[in-house]
Amino acid sequence: MFSSRLPLPALIEHCRGMRHMLESGLTLAQVMKHQAKSGPAAIKPVARRLSESLAAGESFQDALEQEKQYFPPLYLAIGTVAEETGQLPEALRELEEFFTLQNTLWKRFLAQITWPVIQFILATLIIAVVIYILGILGGGSHGISVLGLQGPSGAAKFFFGIWGFIIFCFVLIWFLRKIVGRGPMVDRLALSLYALGPTLEALALARFSLAMSVTQEAGLPPHQAVKLALEATSNHAFTACEPSATAMLKAGETLTDTLREQGVFPEVFVDIVHTAEVSGKEPETFSRQAKQYSEIAEARLKILATAAYWLVWLVVAIFIIVLIFNIFSQYVGAINSVG
Repeated sequence: MFSSRLPLPALIEHCRGMRHMLESGLTLAQVMKHQAKSGPAAIKPVARRLSESLAAGESFQDALEQEKQYFPPLYLAIGTVAEETGQLPEALRELEEFFTLQNTLWKRFLAQITWPVIQFILATLIIAVVIYILGILGGGSHGISVLGLQGPSGAAKFFFGIWGFIIFCFVLIWFLRKIVGRGPMVDRLALSLYALGPTLEALALARFSLAMSVTQEAGLPPHQAVKLALEATSNHAFTACEPSATAMLKAGETLTDTLREQGVFPEVFVDIVHTAEVSGKEPETFSRQAKQYSEIAEARLKILATAAYWLVWLVVAIFIIVLIFNIFSQYVGAINSVG
């Protein structure tokens, strides 16, 4: 919400277009110039500034640094390394596939939670209509009320009060993130939450694995590869481990011991890294892990959507039960007063 980050569809098209032009023999500066003219609308102003920086003799890394607020950390980590090693087209293919998968997962998640959201909107609307009708039928202040609300004004207070509170919560969360920011404690807390935590973990591990695959394939020293891969996770619980991890690797510790010491990597992930380290197949292993954790993220997103579905049903059920008991108690009260 209110993010300057480029949308995933634009990034996918950008990576695809760049890859095709680079494979055709164009220079990076020429590619960015073409992207500024014919690339996705969201990319054009960014590509224009990048092409100007590249034409002035700046490196791709320095040019991207000035525009880093528009790109995900994974793009920044992989793109700069791949340019230095001459593997940018191959890296762009990996990024294109990864962003495509992430976009597909996001669309599926939205599709899965759309119906529960519609149900919640309908539930609040129906209850508002009931409040309105009961107020009209009751003929004034002595009619049946719902939660103390009655008639047109009561219906409006209920409906707009519920949605005003929801909108207020979203704005408050956005405001707090801008002022306080996300930090390791916040992201570690999110990782511990039911359904949400495992999903965030899988997404972070998929990004970490893809970045490790590309950086190790490019021949970067382990401490540099891990530094970039941790930044690529976009999760502060992981990025906070960067000083400790790089220090351990510089001191000669193994990648397995380094990752285990951080306390954010699952034991099974560390064991797989250990096997890869012993066999000398780290890039291939990390590439497979990136795909596997993307699949795991897809499965966990389904669980998250299911949890959201039942949460909406629970809220709706509570509304209905309260409504029924409220009306019933007033009806019994009216009978007793007549008797």
